[in-house]
Amino acid sequence: MTPSVDSVSETAVWSGHPSHWHYFGYWVLGLVLAPVVVGFFIIWWIFIDRGRRTYSVTPQRVIVEWGYFSRSSRELRAKDIRSIEVRKNGFLGMLGVGDVECSTAAADEAEIVFRSVAGADTIRDLVRHYQDV
Repeated sequence: MTPSVDSVSETAVWSGHPSHWHYFGYWVLGLVLAPVVVGFFIIWWIFIDRGRRTYSVTPQRVIVEWGYFSRSSRELRAKDIRSIEVRKNGFLGMLGVGDVECSTAAADEAEIVFRSVAGADTIRDLVRHYQDV
């Protein structure tokens, strides 16, 4: 079976997870407590928590997927997005890490939020580019 034009163009142009900077305090705690073995569980938890959330931007959609054993997802068509907000705070904001919030005209709150992603401004610009295509 040949793939349709839609499935070929649905290749992710950006995909990511929350930034490791989001877990900075846990990294420090995990490394300090590593000799007590508890630290290894903290570091293991960082990878589990970070890996359970996947954010993607395709030419047609913005997608959030979460979970390990039970996967859920939420997506918006790029053309339906009416508002894109970037929130960067404190030290992480100076590093370019922030939240990218996308919403449609039908919602009062953000429907999709990429939490603590590196390059938040770049992601906003990428989504904005595909809104006009």
